[in-house]
Amino acid sequence: MTADEVLLDGLATSGRALGAVGRGELETAVPSCPGWTVAELIRHTGTVHRWADKRLRTSLGQEPRPRVDPPHGAALLDWFDEGVEAVLATLANSDLDGPCDTWAGERTRRWWLRRLAHETTIHAWDATVSLGTPFRADGELAADGIDELFEVFLARVAPAGRESLTGTVHVHASDVPGEWLVTLDPEGASVRREHAKGDVALRGPAWSLLLVLWRRRPPADVEVFGDEDLAVGLVDALRV
Repeated sequence: MTADEVLLDGLATSGRALGAVGRGELETAVPSCPGWTVAELIRHTGTVHRWADKRLRTSLGQEPRPRVDPPHGAALLDWFDEGVEAVLATLANSDLDGPCDTWAGERTRRWWLRRLAHETTIHAWDATVSLGTPFRADGELAADGIDELFEVFLARVAPAGRESLTGTVHVHASDVPGEWLVTLDPEGASVRREHAKGDVALRGPAWSLLLVLWRRRPPADVEVFGDEDLAVGLVDALRV
């Protein structure tokens, strides 16, 4: 599959997994999203889908964030499924290289494809792990999720969150091609996709690494070599 096809398939698969939770399970608590139930997680993710779908179909700068009113009760899952299929259809029939508004400024429609695929994938895991049947993404999609996390969110780490972060973190996927060297200092953070020795290394399957970096699983779920405090500091600084 092409990179775009991997993302479209990831969005479709995770969206359908999230929408497949039982109606009787909607009030189950989601430990990885403290204070949320499965229903609240589905409302959040479905709202993101519909908001992004609107942005994908609207000319640049024309409209602020549209209002979305998700239903409650039995209608929620049908509403969610309709939103997933609608945004998939929009993306499949769009010029992904065309410009589009995003919360990160003007990007392309492909930015939304990637963001939605990974947002939905993580939240599919959030919901399903709380029900005892955790969703799992394949390695290629997870490796792209690590790329996106570093490219989109690393630059958003506030200076106050970097004051004690100085050093290099090597992230190494063991199941698919993927190595990253993150350099941290009080002035900023940068990443290069390369093999290099860092002050600390995180090594494991790409999906496990992605869950660790998104604070869904502890660093101990992967192999950690070197300065463990720096690894924990990077994960903590990536809070968004």
